[in-house]
Amino acid sequence: MTGREAALKVLHEVLYDGAFSNDALRDCFRGHGEIDSRDRRFTEHLVRSSLKNRLPIEDVLNTCSTVKVKQMKPEIRCILTAGACELLYMNTPDHAAVSEYVELTKKAGFRGLSGFVNAVLRRSAREGREIVGKETGALKAGLPEELYQDIVSWYGEEEALKIFSWYQKEDTEGLWIRRNVSSISHDGLVLCLQAENRELVPSGITDDTYLLKNAGDLTESAAFLNGLFIVQDLSSALSGEIVRDLFASKRETFRVIDSCASPGGKTLHAADLMESGMPKTKKELVSCDVSERKAERIRENVNRCGFSFVTTEVRDASLITEEFTDRFDLVILDVPCSGLGVIGKRPEIRFRAGREARKSLTELQKRILDVNSRYVRPGGTLVYSTCTIAPEENIGQVRAFIGSRPEFKLRGFAENLSDKIPGADSASEGYLQILPGSIGSDGFFMARMERTE
Repeated sequence: MTGREAALKVLHEVLYDGAFSNDALRDCFRGHGEIDSRDRRFTEHLVRSSLKNRLPIEDVLNTCSTVKVKQMKPEIRCILTAGACELLYMNTPDHAAVSEYVELTKKAGFRGLSGFVNAVLRRSAREGREIVGKETGALKAGLPEELYQDIVSWYGEEEALKIFSWYQKEDTEGLWIRRNVSSISHDGLVLCLQAENRELVPSGITDDTYLLKNAGDLTESAAFLNGLFIVQDLSSALSGEIVRDLFASKRETFRVIDSCASPGGKTLHAADLMESGMPKTKKELVSCDVSERKAERIRENVNRCGFSFVTTEVRDASLITEEFTDRFDLVILDVPCSGLGVIGKRPEIRFRAGREARKSLTELQKRILDVNSRYVRPGGTLVYSTCTIAPEENIGQVRAFIGSRPEFKLRGFAENLSDKIPGADSASEGYLQILPGSIGSDGFFMARMERTE
């Protein structure tokens, strides 16, 4: 399977089967080991560029084709989308792109439509750049009009334009990782990765977060396979910072539950802080998610990092587990959300996070928050987080919860972050909204609440 064929397969799964691009790419590469690293990078770039520029691409195709995009056969739509993407956004020579996708049309069993594909792509090459150059507003941002207007209303036009720019940027800078401080020092990790021809750039925000350059295939990295670091976005890793002080506790036993844990980044962060900060404390960490597939991803990461006190369970976070009531010192709750903070990595989210979808999610979040708050012991802490920037899923959800559960109060955190993160003044009040791109990473929300009785 070539890189282009892999991209067409993934695009079909995303556009017609509801798959997420990162999951579909991972599964495609696992199932086709013959795709080399260079082709994989090309495939990832083609898929993400096709999806984030889907709306302007479809505008061009609807202009250059006698058949509108929504009326095309799924295979032909994917072929034309990827072909136009290469022509308009990837600088592939016109003749090469047209020729490749005409041949792919024939190979896919649509020889009779190869002339149609040839004509549409040739016209797109002639006229498409001018069409794209005239785009404004939501179309230029590659966003549905409703979502575009919502983000502008939440954050104002100036801040919204920065967010839109982050959504559309090329992901070429590197990979965010977090060092397991209980396993290796900063200097030790630098030396390990230098030996693998990989470069670390400290985030400048915390001592254990870095941008990994020349990451390549991490399954070939001994440092990764030995659990010396994990892949975790900088914004997400900061949610561990807001409770770092808890792991200096001298309690005889310290219990944590991560209720929506997959793939396990926050579980591993908590385990790392417990391992390094509580050497004499009896530690218990329960990491849960809703399906066996998600639980298995957590187990893989936990086993790689070697935290023996972590147990993994399949549990639905929206359903009460009575024996967990009043049991845990810390409840970590990274709830299902609209994902508007991570559109830069999952461009298809922009088409799935409309107002109706967000309304349904806020109802689920409310239910999960109510259930899991019951697991916090008196005096314990609840961390609520999302990877979205929609206020109704974030501070709106938190304030509604506190209004109905007066035994919980927001608690300020991480004063050292206020001069490093835009908008971090709210951390003193107990919550923090990180906007996409503001610290060179994804958007994220976190809040710390304590149960007073």
